[in-house]
Amino acid sequence: MTPPVPDSYRFPKAGRLCNRRAFEYLFEHGSAIRVGVLKFFFVPNPPAELCPEPLMVAFSAPKRMFRRAVDRNHLKRRMREAYRLHRHLLTAELHNREQRMLLLITFQRRQRVPYVAIAADMVRGFHILKRRAISTRPAADEDV
Repeated sequence: MTPPVPDSYRFPKAGRLCNRRAFEYLFEHGSAIRVGVLKFFFVPNPPAELCPEPLMVAFSAPKRMFRRAVDRNHLKRRMREAYRLHRHLLTAELHNREQRMLLLITFQRRQRVPYVAIAADMVRGFHILKRRAISTRPAADEDV
């Protein structure tokens, strides 16, 4: 596993959470924290077959709150941008500890907010995830 390059702000497809089984595992075994306008669902140390990359992430804007697809896509685009620019706060720590994480980030307000608010909540959420999730021990089914 190569260390993450902090200057690389790409968001490759390999880092996107798309697997149905991984989503099921996330909702069955995961925890959630709410930070400002964002809610983070996460599973530290999932099985390697569900999480081939150190951090796999998905984004959601609920249809119940935003009826128009244009609004949902706009919010998901802003969340992806904030993640892309600030993910090094989380990936560096995961790489140092040789851990993995599944992450789903959802938007929790009924109206749009400026990008600055989303980015600030993303950074705060990453700091909380570093304290709460990365400090946990590996899952019981993994070799230590």
